[in-house]
Amino acid sequence: MAESRKKAPNEYSNVHRYVLRRMLSRQVITEEQLIRIVQTAHDHYSSRVRTIRLSDAMHVLETIKQKIDNHGLTIVQRLDERDGAQKFLLISKVLTDEQRKFEEEFRGAETRLFYEIVDMIMQSSERSVDVVWLRGMECSSQLSNAAYTVEQWFRQEWRTCCEDRSLISLGVRALAELESFLIDKYRLPTCALCHFILFSTLRKRCSVCRKVFHNQCFNSYANRVAESAGSTCPFSGCNAPLSDIQ
Repeated sequence: MAESRKKAPNEYSNVHRYVLRRMLSRQVITEEQLIRIVQTAHDHYSSRVRTIRLSDAMHVLETIKQKIDNHGLTIVQRLDERDGAQKFLLISKVLTDEQRKFEEEFRGAETRLFYEIVDMIMQSSERSVDVVWLRGMECSSQLSNAAYTVEQWFRQEWRTCCEDRSLISLGVRALAELESFLIDKYRLPTCALCHFILFSTLRKRCSVCRKVFHNQCFNSYANRVAESAGSTCPFSGCNAPLSDIQ
């Protein structure tokens, strides 16, 4: 059913409502999934025939972000270090101290289990823990539905498994929502290109300015400037040649 009147560019419409509902249900989506979702919404609700591109989809997200901002929610784009894909997440914004205290009291056992798992992962040099250890934590937790709760964390990408499901680690949602906490408590560095935290130990470092980069971010930059003579470190003010970044 097409909308009966022409919408202003930033007016909140059924297209935006559909995309937000899909974000609520899927939690995490890739660029390709976002384009397909916006295309589906446009085909159904708009009378104009149009091929949706990433820039169009991003414009839709910006309008949605303005709408949900007062509800303590936002949509962020983050690099998933596991597969190198850019992903979009609907997340809660940073809680105030009062809000965080209430959440911790209201969800006491769940919160304790959650952060015990986070801490064990962060203490590991490989940023992962054995799934057998996780099952033991579920059994010893005071949370009556611990196994179900942990499974929901996997579904929502708070946690992730390796291919053979023997090890677990933090998912892209945890890295996005807990960014400030992880930086403050565990001193995680941030990528000088995308400014998002570097979680895995697979990274590039400039030997001159000492800035660090996600492998994917640096490789993308290197590919863009490959034809430029005298290409240097992507960090502003550093003139180190790309060969000094390993």
